[in-house]
Amino acid sequence: MLSLQLALRIAYDLRLRVDTDEPQHLHVAWAWTQGLVPYRDVFDNHAPLFHLVMAPLVAALGERADLLIAMRLAILPLTAALLWSVRRIGRALFCDRVGVWAAVLVGVMPTFLLTSLQFRADDLWAALWLAAIATAFGGPFTTGRALATGALIGATFAASMKTCMLFAALLAAVAASIAMDRGRTIELRDRRTWTSAGACIAGMAMVATAVIGLFAWLGALSEFGNLVLVHNLAGRGRWDHRGARVAMFVVTFPAIIGLGAAVLRRSSTRAFARCVVLLGSLLYVITLTGLWPIVTPQDCLPFYPVLAVFVVAALLEFMPAPGRKTAALLASIAVVQILLTLWVAPLRKDGTRFYVGLVGDVLRLTPKTAPVMDLKGETLFRLRPFFYALEDLTLERLRNGEIRDDIAERLVATRTYVSVVDSPRFPPRARAFLLDHYVPVGHLRVAGKLVEVDATGRGTFTIAVPGRYAVLSPEGPAAGVLDGRPLEGARVLEAGPHAFRPSSPATTLAVVWADAVERGFSPFHSGDVE
Repeated sequence: MLSLQLALRIAYDLRLRVDTDEPQHLHVAWAWTQGLVPYRDVFDNHAPLFHLVMAPLVAALGERADLLIAMRLAILPLTAALLWSVRRIGRALFCDRVGVWAAVLVGVMPTFLLTSLQFRADDLWAALWLAAIATAFGGPFTTGRALATGALIGATFAASMKTCMLFAALLAAVAASIAMDRGRTIELRDRRTWTSAGACIAGMAMVATAVIGLFAWLGALSEFGNLVLVHNLAGRGRWDHRGARVAMFVVTFPAIIGLGAAVLRRSSTRAFARCVVLLGSLLYVITLTGLWPIVTPQDCLPFYPVLAVFVVAALLEFMPAPGRKTAALLASIAVVQILLTLWVAPLRKDGTRFYVGLVGDVLRLTPKTAPVMDLKGETLFRLRPFFYALEDLTLERLRNGEIRDDIAERLVATRTYVSVVDSPRFPPRARAFLLDHYVPVGHLRVAGKLVEVDATGRGTFTIAVPGRYAVLSPEGPAAGVLDGRPLEGARVLEAGPHAFRPSSPATTLAVVWADAVERGFSPFHSGDVE
């Protein structure tokens, strides 16, 4: 079954549609390989550990159109580590059989599978958190185990600041479990308890000190704090259905506490550990869905594995003694999940083709130092002329006036001749400028203008980004008179109005950035680029 899961993951790695977060993460990892410092030189609003870990492999593989696909495959070891932690948690709380089947079932759960195979920081985040849980509850909470747990939790913070909710939920679960267990499991007056707690805090502090020290040394500590903390608070304005979600939290909170109390009462062994892990996971989920403004599928990656452990344990509790029928039932559940995944996300369609073509066109069209206007780093190997990635939080701040939309001015000032295709995610002013002064070629668009020839045989147009331009007809290069002088090949045009009179009758022409024309691109044959 695990071999089938591996084959399924590889197949989806090669064909699943590219999520917009994936190239954003890969762009930041690439920036590290170029000597650029994220937060200071390149926009990023995520914690840094994932990009730092992936940067050496990005450097080794080099700039290639299919790099994202290769980096998806590099996520497989993280998934394996995560599933191994699931097994360890199942074994620590119940038995090895529960752990094995929980790893099998969660690995093919459609939402978990389709999210966890993407190239995103959440993969490392979830793997580290589950490793921390497995370590903490895998045996007596000695000083050494506590130190290792603290270091893993600290690394989880360094992978995603969403750990704040996870850790707060875990602390609340520990406090509630101690209160309900009336001190029978943990003796708060025992010196060893406080020694282990101190060691756990020390482990977290070591990782935090390393991260803060790194960015202080790089001279980017204030930028790190501004983008990872302040920028992300812009999401408070996107808290939809606030009343209903808060009401859900209020209603479910006591039910979850009651469930924890039932686990304590009914468990003959490892009751306290089971209660803490279950309560911590459930409190995290209701806090996330009830009180956190923006909720995404990847936010639940640490939750699904714990859910699988308790679901499998419950199934085995109420089923007959272990045997072939039990194994057949659990295997059947896994098969149903696989079939559901294939139905939700069919493999017959290659969802990566356009994206690989886009990056390939960027590499063909632009030198390494050329800026390219994209939304969130999807061109991978080029910097945007506008610092901020146009993700949800940036768009919220643009609407609120906290960030100025000077994209049009930046495109002109930096001589940006290449942009990704049109998207409603561009701010209105920038979008209008790009639609007016860029034309589609291949998987991108470049500086230029479609020109209508009037009844007098003359076409007028305005150039916004100064540079070398050529005039094309649907058949190829157009001859004629440009601004009163015969046109021979490409010509440097300044910003402003221009006029062209073709030598041969024509109705529609295109003035196009000359470098694109010389590389075989044309707005009249954008689907036929070699």
